Amino acid sequence: MMEGCIVSHTAEVCLLRFDGYTFSRKPDADTGYTELVVKKP
Repeated sequence: MMEGCIVSHTAEVCLLRFDGYTFSRKPDADTGYTELVVKKP
């Protein structure tokens, strides 16, 4: 990506099964958007 580009949309796509992982969304203080958080207990 070139400097100065503006990203207006993103997507997180999971094409495989990940047993034992949890996927959630948490607010990002820098962007104001919710971001994907992946955890493995």
